[in-house]
Amino acid sequence: MLRQLRGATRGWVSGVFLFIMAALFVIFLGSGNSTIFDAFLHPAGANNLATVGGVSITPNQLDREIELTLRRMRNNGQDVSRSDAIGQGLHLQLLQNLIERRAVAGYAKRLGIVASDAQVANAIREAHVAENPLTGTFDRGRYLQFLQEIRYSQPEFEQEQRNDIASTMVLDAMTTGTRAPASFGALLLAYESERRTISVAAAPAALVGNVAPPTDAQLQAYYQELAQALRTPEYRTLTLVFARPADFAARVTVPEDRIRQEFESRRASLTTPEKRTFVQISAPDQARAQQAATRLGQGEAPDAVAHALGLQFVRSADVARDAVPDPNVANAVFGMARGAAPAAVRGSLSPWVAVKLEAITPAVEPSYAAQHDAIRDELARSDASDQLNDAMDGFETARSAGTSIADAARANHLTVVNVPAVDQRGMTPEGQPAEALVDQPRLIQTAFQTNEGEVSEFMPLGDNGYALLSVDHIRPPSTRPLAEVRPQLTQAWIARERGRRLDALATQVKEAVAQGQPFAAAARAKGLTMAATSQPVFRQNVQQSPIAFMAAEIFGAHPGEVVSATRPDGAGMLVAIVEDISHVQASQAPQRVEQNRQQIQQSLGESAFEAIASIIVDQAKPKRNEAQIRAFAEQAQGQTPQQPQ
Repeated sequence: MLRQLRGATRGWVSGVFLFIMAALFVIFLGSGNSTIFDAFLHPAGANNLATVGGVSITPNQLDREIELTLRRMRNNGQDVSRSDAIGQGLHLQLLQNLIERRAVAGYAKRLGIVASDAQVANAIREAHVAENPLTGTFDRGRYLQFLQEIRYSQPEFEQEQRNDIASTMVLDAMTTGTRAPASFGALLLAYESERRTISVAAAPAALVGNVAPPTDAQLQAYYQELAQALRTPEYRTLTLVFARPADFAARVTVPEDRIRQEFESRRASLTTPEKRTFVQISAPDQARAQQAATRLGQGEAPDAVAHALGLQFVRSADVARDAVPDPNVANAVFGMARGAAPAAVRGSLSPWVAVKLEAITPAVEPSYAAQHDAIRDELARSDASDQLNDAMDGFETARSAGTSIADAARANHLTVVNVPAVDQRGMTPEGQPAEALVDQPRLIQTAFQTNEGEVSEFMPLGDNGYALLSVDHIRPPSTRPLAEVRPQLTQAWIARERGRRLDALATQVKEAVAQGQPFAAAARAKGLTMAATSQPVFRQNVQQSPIAFMAAEIFGAHPGEVVSATRPDGAGMLVAIVEDISHVQASQAPQRVEQNRQQIQQSLGESAFEAIASIIVDQAKPKRNEAQIRAFAEQAQGQTPQQPQ
């Protein structure tokens, strides 16, 4: 969570700044054997992954971080399997993130900086994770559902928010005042406004002639070269059983008399109570309360009466009886008839109170017609839930008697879905998502943690009920045989050979220019066609131009240098020469220089934020349990974990 708040940006500018900041903060935070971080030096527990400041980081906590991170990645279109993510070190990055958060939170606590309940509540409200979409107000039910989805208990989540707020306050205070010089803004302006003048020559693929198909020996060598890329992942054949409330809702019929009976039992709770608007003026004694009531009855404004008598008044607008804090005031106000004279009342919260009734909003009886559908649907859901539970019990009974999961499911009206083959990413051999497993990462994870021939337990799917799965068959990873991929490999080999010939042609043009020949003449001599002459291109919009695929080569070259790149569709190659480089001068755009300076200043602040947090972590000397970390990674990848020593 803290890392998401930072979003730090690194570069050579911030690197110089961080070197200075690091030196200062090492002095500030202390060094050697006796520092304010001595309280952090505790050994990691045998089953924990790490310990920082006496706070343990457990495998369950890291597992939760991985699941939430993969969920965000999938929502952003990055389809990464859990096994691949672990293989790429995601678990180590997230563990370091957890260590960092615990260390900085511990440092904030030692400084006595603690976020208030109001700050925590405000942070949760601003995140809109528990907002009712209709009213825009906090919805406790949605809040609890959100916590369940992210696998946090309420105290744990709110403590996490409290720690992050306190940590941010500490680091913000330490980085306040960071300022980038104007010269940095000028440098960024020069970079962003850079314009290059280029000439471009095109070499179509036909220019290098036809490429003969590879011989068997060439194709075999190419096959061996690409063996790893041609390797297919492990696929599993699954049988899924879904126990969904929606499947049973259609089977439920709720009688009309039952709906009417339920409505009557709820009538009192569905009735909108009578509400009243009134004024109350608190007084220390009966005399002044009576005086205030008399003046209110004479038509004086409540605020004027209260001011004249040195008292306080409150207007309560459209409140129900049980919402009035003082029961004596409530009895008096709700006992008054419309237009009744103000009265002095002995209060239970104040000695005396003068009250004046201003308006009455009558109670509203519930309408059977208006409530009918909601009550019917609720009763239907309840009946469907009962039927679902009975069906799951029946399924388990049938399974215990030796019935197959498919037959046991169908006999109890549960939905059966067969998945012929799926990999750890949830993809079929055809490269398409397995429909039954879309947005079901837990099912996929369970499928690849269950042995062949075994059946999982029912797993909750939120509002969509439950599901279990059987792993019917496991097809291990394998390399596709040459005979199966021969046509594709042949085409790929021809394309590679054509690319090599085009590269050789471009190299000849570069050599000719290096020997003093004009670019256009050198290109035409090799059969290339001039596509553009002395054409300006801008760094700002080159990615939207037809030469976007060679932007890196063009903007990485110096004046007079010749560069080349193959077209993305393989239809040929472009060869270009950079003739001139220019940019907007700082004196011509002072406002842009200042905007850029502020942008860099923000990046410097974020980098300082990151550097200080890193120093705090180093001084905290967290203890990592490397054996448990390895075992965690092996288990997460479906391997048999080695016993930690």
